[in-house]
Amino acid sequence: MIIQNWLEQLCLMIPNVQASIVVKHFHQGSDDQPIAYWPNQSIDCDRLLQSLPLLKAQLSPVVTMGKPLSRDNNTAKKSNDTLIIAFPLSFCAYSSGAVILEVEAKINQQAVLLQMLKWGQSWLQLLLNNIEKTGDTVRQPQDSLKEKSEKHHHEQPKQIPSNYLVIIQAILSCSETQQANMTLVNEVSRCWPFDRVSLGIVNGNDVEVKVLSHSAHFDQRSNLVVNLQQAMIEVKNETEGRYFLSSQVEELTDYPEHQRLLLQHVQHENNALISIPLKNNAQTIAILLCEFQSQALSTKKLSTKKLSNEKLSNKEKLEQDLAYQNTIDDHADTKLMASKYLTELTLLASMLGPLVGLHQRGTQSIPEHIMGRSRAYLTRLNQGRFGKLPLAFGVILLLMMTFVIDSDFRVSTEAALEGRIQRAVVAPFDGYIDSAFARAGEQVQKGELLAQLDDRPLQLEKRGWLSKKEEYQKQYRQELATLSHAKSRIIKAQIAQTDIHIDQADSRLQRAKLLSPLSGIIIEGDLSRSLGAPVEQGQVLFEVAPLDDYRVVLKIHERDIAYLQTGQKGSLMLTAYPNHSIPLTIEQVAIVYEQEGDYTWYRTEASLSSEHLPDNILLRPGMAGLGKIEVGQKSLAWIGLHRLTDWLRLWLWSWTP
Repeated sequence: MIIQNWLEQLCLMIPNVQASIVVKHFHQGSDDQPIAYWPNQSIDCDRLLQSLPLLKAQLSPVVTMGKPLSRDNNTAKKSNDTLIIAFPLSFCAYSSGAVILEVEAKINQQAVLLQMLKWGQSWLQLLLNNIEKTGDTVRQPQDSLKEKSEKHHHEQPKQIPSNYLVIIQAILSCSETQQANMTLVNEVSRCWPFDRVSLGIVNGNDVEVKVLSHSAHFDQRSNLVVNLQQAMIEVKNETEGRYFLSSQVEELTDYPEHQRLLLQHVQHENNALISIPLKNNAQTIAILLCEFQSQALSTKKLSTKKLSNEKLSNKEKLEQDLAYQNTIDDHADTKLMASKYLTELTLLASMLGPLVGLHQRGTQSIPEHIMGRSRAYLTRLNQGRFGKLPLAFGVILLLMMTFVIDSDFRVSTEAALEGRIQRAVVAPFDGYIDSAFARAGEQVQKGELLAQLDDRPLQLEKRGWLSKKEEYQKQYRQELATLSHAKSRIIKAQIAQTDIHIDQADSRLQRAKLLSPLSGIIIEGDLSRSLGAPVEQGQVLFEVAPLDDYRVVLKIHERDIAYLQTGQKGSLMLTAYPNHSIPLTIEQVAIVYEQEGDYTWYRTEASLSSEHLPDNILLRPGMAGLGKIEVGQKSLAWIGLHRLTDWLRLWLWSWTP
């Protein structure tokens, strides 16, 4: 019966199957009589058994071309080819057989058909193995109650396999994870008389309720969903499923969340919960929680004051005893149903776990996939023959290797570029800005005009001194004509003093033109928006730095300053050029220090090697990046733990007397 049901479901899954049979013990010289048929026993078995000798010879799937079925001419032109596929089966360790199908399909579709048959073989083996185990575990006839349960279990294989295949087929047809989860709970709710089925996905130590049967949307913060989540967490570490009855709610002290869920339905009788963990690679990945209420309810409720009232008549007492006995029978039936459903769902869960895990892996990111595979590998390693011994040995060996293997120890720090020479252009005197010809960021040549101050007051001052000089020269000639030598010498001295003032005015007029002191780039200064603004003598208006001479300023932490020395090599990687590493050399260590919070940073200068500078990069003052100074060879353990050991030394030294 199991093989017949399996063959029917298999032929329904594979499209355009015309006929199919299953042969058992085909390799032991038997008469090759089929043990299962589809669609009925009236099919032409000899037509299908023709491919059996070739299958016996090579013991691998055989695909042959069959004769097309009789059709009219128009239909025959549009029909597919007729393929006869013989596929070997393994029923158990000592029994094997084959399934032979006649399918209408193109010859290039045989790979897909063989893959579907391979899946069908796996389902058949799983069904036979699980049903055999289930039959062994339920044969415990101790009383009449367990005899009923045994009867239910013996009837189970007649219906469950078809339900399993329908549920698995529905889940496999879903392309999205959420759709597959919703299909799972809806199909379970349809195949069994459950009021509500919920599925929670395990995420570390937590469980997230993903779907509820027949509920497309729900609020994760609702009391119902929170209670379901807490109940799933209680059975997350269980190795097998459990059922919980409302008649035993007072005994569920170890499962308070399940007890709370049962008490929410206190207005009903004979409620039950079934919680089953879904496992994949021996790891719980999801929890399936099913709720149902037994339909075998008694017509009268149990009276808690039975026989306590002596005024009751004999008839009333008899009715009360009958209601009490009916309630007990109802509770027994509920327990039988819960046990039966638990056995069936446990068998189904062994197949649903890998399917749910397959959909979860399809939506995982690369880091999540790597972590999941690593966790599964460690779990298999931990559950191996030697337990945790190989893992512990590997960890110890890895730690020992860190003390032996040496690597380059480098001090990493923030770095910035500065011009080795920076010249400032200042205001020569108090005045006003008349015009600006350059601003920050522009390249200039030595002697190029950057800006000009207002020189009109200086021009007026110069003309005043020139007119005064002409007046002194006129007086000087008159005194010479009168032969007044004393006065002429005084006027000559005044003329010389006037020349000095004129020279000072010319010098100030010359300095009113602000010229670049060197060829380079203006790194600071923009007077184009300050025309007419007053400036004071000595005020810095521009800063100019050369383009071919830089130094690197490193910000060294005080805990690393002891490792640095002059002449050490390193590399610089700028934020603007993350693909280029520029070599550098330490020139001066710990020139000045800077306090930031609880830490002290020391300014260290390094030079760039112009010979190793890439040709396609453009360096500018102010560029920042990361610098690494090569200190020497140290072990991997020392590199990873030296800061911790240094802190421990200081801490121990502070507490020693």
